[in-house]
Amino acid sequence: MSGSELIRTKLAPPLVGGSLVDRATLLGQLSQGLSRRLTVLVAPAGFGKTTLLAAWHAALWQQGTACAWVTLERDDDLYLFGAYLLEALAVDCGVGRRAQALIRNDPLVPAKNVVSVLINEIAEAGRPIVLILDDLDQLESAPAHEALFRLLRHGPDNFHVVVSGRSAPPLPLSHFQSRNQLLCPDADKLRFDRSDTGRFLHEVAGLKLDAARVQALWQATEGWIAGLQLASIALRNGADAAGIGAGPGAATREIAQYLTENVLAPLPGRLVDFLLRLSVLDRVSPALGAAVSGFDDAAALLDELERRNLFLAPLDAARSWYRFHALFADYLRERALRQIPAEIPALHRRASAWLAQQRLWPEAVKHALAAGDEDAAATWVEHSAMALIERSDMRTLRTWLGRLPPHVIHGRLRLRLAEAWCQALSLRPREAVATLHDIQEDLARGILDTHDDAALRCELLAMRALIAGLTDDSPASLRLAGEVLAMTPAEGSWVQRIAQTAQTFGQCYADAEGRRALDCGDEPARRPAGAGEPAYATVYRESMRGLGALVEGRIFEAEHRFDHALRIAEEQAGSSSSAAALPAGYLGAIHYEWNEIARASEILGDRFGTAIETSPIGSLTRFCLTASRLAALGGERDEAYRILEQAGAVARDRDWLRMLTACEGEMVRLLVEDAALARASRIVQALAGRMPATPPSPPGSFTETHCDFELARSRLLMARGAHREAALHLEALGRHLAGRGMAYFAARAHILHALALDGGGARQGALAALAPALAYGQQNGLVRSFIDEGGGLLTLVETLPAGLPGVDAWYLADLLGAGGRARGRVAAGQTPLSARERDILAGLAQGLSNKEIARTLQLAPETVKWHLKNVFLKLHVTSRLQAVHWARTHTPGLTPSAPR
Repeated sequence: MSGSELIRTKLAPPLVGGSLVDRATLLGQLSQGLSRRLTVLVAPAGFGKTTLLAAWHAALWQQGTACAWVTLERDDDLYLFGAYLLEALAVDCGVGRRAQALIRNDPLVPAKNVVSVLINEIAEAGRPIVLILDDLDQLESAPAHEALFRLLRHGPDNFHVVVSGRSAPPLPLSHFQSRNQLLCPDADKLRFDRSDTGRFLHEVAGLKLDAARVQALWQATEGWIAGLQLASIALRNGADAAGIGAGPGAATREIAQYLTENVLAPLPGRLVDFLLRLSVLDRVSPALGAAVSGFDDAAALLDELERRNLFLAPLDAARSWYRFHALFADYLRERALRQIPAEIPALHRRASAWLAQQRLWPEAVKHALAAGDEDAAATWVEHSAMALIERSDMRTLRTWLGRLPPHVIHGRLRLRLAEAWCQALSLRPREAVATLHDIQEDLARGILDTHDDAALRCELLAMRALIAGLTDDSPASLRLAGEVLAMTPAEGSWVQRIAQTAQTFGQCYADAEGRRALDCGDEPARRPAGAGEPAYATVYRESMRGLGALVEGRIFEAEHRFDHALRIAEEQAGSSSSAAALPAGYLGAIHYEWNEIARASEILGDRFGTAIETSPIGSLTRFCLTASRLAALGGERDEAYRILEQAGAVARDRDWLRMLTACEGEMVRLLVEDAALARASRIVQALAGRMPATPPSPPGSFTETHCDFELARSRLLMARGAHREAALHLEALGRHLAGRGMAYFAARAHILHALALDGGGARQGALAALAPALAYGQQNGLVRSFIDEGGGLLTLVETLPAGLPGVDAWYLADLLGAGGRARGRVAAGQTPLSARERDILAGLAQGLSNKEIARTLQLAPETVKWHLKNVFLKLHVTSRLQAVHWARTHTPGLTPSAPR
């Protein structure tokens, strides 16, 4: 939700007039509480909580302390609460802009990530930040309560929050009390004492009463501020002081009777009629008041109400908006229900129509529903639904849909389509499939009407294409996307963009021709920031291009694509966003493959939770596999198993067979290493039961699933001594993968095939099977695919004859060194560097700068810096000059290869 769609008057306290009773003691107590994390101000209605906090807010600003204000409402959900809180902090305190950008650019980001970014922004501010949440007891959303508690629990020392309400907030206050971080002013201290009462009656109300009458009113009201204000209004209206000396108590019935007899009775009838008709509004402007009440002089009447001090508070300096005190508003609503019940629906309809004209959609929907005009409410939501979807603002759309009764949504095609889009784009494809199925059935039965059958068919096909991609059916995604694009949807339209996205995913797992089409496509990821779409959409497309290169086996190009996507995500949405987690899964796996362990760990970082919640299947699978291998490599084997078990549970819950097979296959690899063959056998048998009897045709992304299953089954066969059977499976798998142009996957099959042949006594056959994998590995920097297979594979590498085509001695030395079997000192021409590191070293030798090397090799400057650090470590040098000297001494004629 953008700032322009927020109710600005909720972001500022009611204006504090010049005539107020000085509450210096209470204001001082509030200021003393700034040294703690939380202040809780709880008192019944009419005790002056909001007025006191508004005065303190003004005092803080005068002192130069940044202070934000949010007035909360019952309808606020987690997203609305967060939107108002962030906007208030951004506008008034200069913090929260990064958190806002994260939400704007990343429709899937978890709330806890947004809170973490906000906490860091507040800490970086380095100055006191105060947030006042008025009427917190109105906030009923449990997720919003949890987010607020997280913000409070982890907030920095310069952050202080004040909450007020009629009842205790739904927060674990004991957590803060036990840490001396809580201030709870006594509600009785809010009451006026006798001196305060006298000043209020004389200075604020303008009444000339003797001490005895002041004493009588103070005793009657017990210092209850609202009661004193009611009494003062009655006195100004000519009531006898002796007659009202008893004053109103705090009981609701007594207040209503007092208001009726002493406050409203003396008013002109027309003014009372005006008040009753405004009772349906939470806030009122002169124009809205005129539209609802039918009184053309609404502005003058509002001025009169304010002059009479009738519980009407201006919400801004221009007096554009007002609101009634909650106590008085409750009374007016109850009286209106008794006196003008038949008019109330019409009043709500007028309010809804006026608010809709101003594009204040949430309030328009609220009043339409209150009027019983469900069609109008649905129409207001329909007006904005597709615009919200197109800018990926699923949170706002869910909020608005959630306010409509289910039967209203059910009867509206556009709302049901919006619901299905919302489910699909929120990574809830099973719900989207069910919703789409019901829509199509109701269309077939004639329950739903459509005025443009061709456009509807195109949109439904686009949604099916998207869902096919989300459920990992890449052939269907490609086919359906092609059908959509053949219908020539409008250029740049939502349907066209969704079809292109689905087509991109499908092309990743198509044949070589399909992947070439992916490479030849345009470059929407190159568009500048702010080009009209969230960062997540841009990052997704660039990541799919990286995936196409990865599937094809062009690892360096894939790394470049994923690195570029990650930089876009971090720049536009933040490092903790789901947009950043998407390429991080792929990029971390590549750097792990290159044996750049520190870099892989850095890329994964603390993104695991975000990836689990938001990443699509391919990225999340690689994220979990890499995280597990890093844990095992670090000696945390139990953690490696735990990660795989958690990933497997997620895959089962989402029906992601590809992810389940990959993670269970990795579990088999660990179990075989640990000689736990019985458990490994159970896993393989369970996976076999999940494999389709007839593989899909075309296979699409199922090729990965098939590859991981065959590798797992072959590992188990080899562990049981059935090396020849395993070799047959792996030979067929290698041919199949190579035939589909999936070189990286084929290399993994060749490596295991070599081990199976060697285990079966066919050493020469094993070396022949290993040779193409090594040649491919040298071209693409593969390390871990070899050394993670253990000593048997390294022994094969040691016995390789010299002069294998495409395999240099330096690469074999690098593999053996990484596996702990270095062949003595590195000789001339045998650099211990990866292929990419050799390219960068060649650039250094030519005198190129980091930026020039990056341009030559089509890398990010940050990637060049990272590789340079590894080069220095491997060569035991500390400067560029020393690295150049080493290159000229050990590798004469070294030149960069062509960009990959």
